[in-house]
Amino acid sequence: MALDSAILIYAAVGVFSTALGYGGFRFIFSFIQKRLGTDVSEQRLEIIEDAKKQSVAIRAEYEDIESEKLQLFQEELETELKTTREIQTVSEEEINSGEQFFQGEESRVNRYLKEVETTQNKVKTLEKDLHERQTQLVDATNKLRKRLEEASRVNMQKLLTTLTDEIIEARRLECQKLLRFTQDDLQTSSLRHAKRVLSDVLSRYDPKFSWPKAVNHIEVEDPKMTALIGHSEETLATEIIDIKTRTGIEVEVFPDTVGGSEKLVVKFSGGSGLEREAFRLALNEVAARKHSSLGTLNSIFQRYCRELDEQAVNYGKQAIKELKLDNIHPELQKMIGQLYWRTSYRQNQYYHSLEVAKLAGILAYEFKLDVELAKRAALLHDIGKSIDYRIDQNHALISADYADRYGEPLGVCNAILTHHNDIVSDAPIANILKTADTLSGARPGTRVNLEEGYQIRLSAIEDVIRSFQGIQKSAIMNGGREVHVEVNPKKVKEEDLKTLSDSIAKKIESDVAFPGQIKVLVSRRFEAVVVA
Repeated sequence: MALDSAILIYAAVGVFSTALGYGGFRFIFSFIQKRLGTDVSEQRLEIIEDAKKQSVAIRAEYEDIESEKLQLFQEELETELKTTREIQTVSEEEINSGEQFFQGEESRVNRYLKEVETTQNKVKTLEKDLHERQTQLVDATNKLRKRLEEASRVNMQKLLTTLTDEIIEARRLECQKLLRFTQDDLQTSSLRHAKRVLSDVLSRYDPKFSWPKAVNHIEVEDPKMTALIGHSEETLATEIIDIKTRTGIEVEVFPDTVGGSEKLVVKFSGGSGLEREAFRLALNEVAARKHSSLGTLNSIFQRYCRELDEQAVNYGKQAIKELKLDNIHPELQKMIGQLYWRTSYRQNQYYHSLEVAKLAGILAYEFKLDVELAKRAALLHDIGKSIDYRIDQNHALISADYADRYGEPLGVCNAILTHHNDIVSDAPIANILKTADTLSGARPGTRVNLEEGYQIRLSAIEDVIRSFQGIQKSAIMNGGREVHVEVNPKKVKEEDLKTLSDSIAKKIESDVAFPGQIKVLVSRRFEAVVVA
């Protein structure tokens, strides 16, 4: 009981303490809240009052500033308006003065227009008067001309035509004389220059080779071998006839009794020079054997053909190297080498081509042309002669065709084609090639002409010249390569010279057999002597 009573007491005390603490807390909180609320209201009122005072002050200040700005703006506007009025006054004065000036100019223009109109009327009157006077002058001139014609009994129109023709003819003769003088002067100066250049070229050219002598026959002394070969074309051995038929080489057999010993001479001609040399070497080798037999002639001939083919390739390469050329097709090189066994007037064509190439290179250098192009054209200009035995065509055409076929430049092909005037060309390289070819062929000792054929050719050329009318005298020069003809000026007119030279050249081509080309020069000399 006592414990329960104590618990109740403690519980009552705790409840009372709790209630008393809560009541005190509420009282203190209410007091503080009231005190703080009274302070905030007072501060708010003070702030509002201060704000009202500041607003009034700011509004008053702003009104003062705006009134000052308005006053300044009004002053500026009044100043600008005053300036504008002054400018407007000045512009009105200028416009008034301009109107006065234009009025004065208008009156002056009107005055000028009246003067122009008056002048035009005067011009029309003068033109009419001039026309009338010109008509009168023409009538008077016609009457005077008619009287003069009646008095002199000469037609004025015919006289005028005659005088005009005489004046034109006199001027034409003067022009012809001047042209002839100019041509002679150019020819003389160009000839002098050409001679100087050719002299320099020949002095610079120093050949280092000797012309090889072509051997186209063999001599057989062994009676047994002569019996096997045969003593005439009808009795030739079968092996020789077989090679002859396949190659086209002509074989001539005849006995040689000079010196008291009987020998058989076998001569080869025609066909390919390389095959002809192989045939000669093969037959010579067989004939030199102790045991007489022609059974191996064909195989020996084939062996020599192969060996000479290799030599031809080497000769071609040697020529290319010596001339310092590049990019020449191997087939063209072989054709160049094959010229070693080809001759023209006993001149070796391989060395002839080398010589022409060197001369062409020097000439091209002298005239500041393409030296390599000139040497290429010169080296290849006669390659057609290596195969002309089986192609019925001019060797220049064959050479140009093969050069074009194996990629040579167009300038090289044209120069080759024109070196015997198969076509006409004024290309510098073509003229260089023709000059070098002539120099190589005309040098003393390079070519050998048979006397009988030479005389026959000269006689035939003279017969052609004498067949034309009006020929006064003629001269055949440069071994039959140039023909100089002088005509009678009374029988041949100057305008007929070209036709006559063409006719002589064509008749020479048709009636005379000649190698290369022949230059025909026809001249007409007229001399007038007057003593004052």
